[in-house]
Amino acid sequence: MEIIIWSGLISVIISTISAVVVGLVLKRYDFKSEYYKLIIRKRLKAYSYIEKHLTILKSTFIDEDDKQYHSIFYYGHENYNLKLQAFEQSMVENIWFTPETIECLLELNELYFSIARQVAKVKDKSNRSLIEIGKEHFQKINELGGKLQDSVKEDLLNLHNIKSFNKKKWKINLSNILNRWNLHL
Repeated sequence: MEIIIWSGLISVIISTISAVVVGLVLKRYDFKSEYYKLIIRKRLKAYSYIEKHLTILKSTFIDEDDKQYHSIFYYGHENYNLKLQAFEQSMVENIWFTPETIECLLELNELYFSIARQVAKVKDKSNRSLIEIGKEHFQKINELGGKLQDSVKEDLLNLHNIKSFNKKKWKINLSNILNRWNLHL
């Protein structure tokens, strides 16, 4: 009789310990799963700003001289800045992007910065002056927009791989960025 009681007691203890261990493992897995979902949601939101900007860049016009320009240059100086807001927001959200996408954003940002300086120097604030600037930079914007789109596609295909994203080496060289803008530490 005593053997039956002890074996029953040992069974209860082993079952309880097993249940606690399994419960803790499942709880940890559930937490990790929720964490990954949160990270993916944040990354998707950040990528949505890039997608909005890429959509704007896909809209182009052809002028009388058969040269193309992006629609952001068509609607005038005030709307030009409004059209760049999605891009600016993606620069703010860059913590959620891969280093490759950040590099593409920085290249495009550098070009937009150069264009902004050019636009600021123009005395004639008509749409025509902005369109001429747009035609001048059409190829480069197209090239960098395509590069950014390819990078985003690659990122979105691997969005589920959170472990890989967390382990990425962030090798964005600050000195290269500063040198592009002729700034020094």
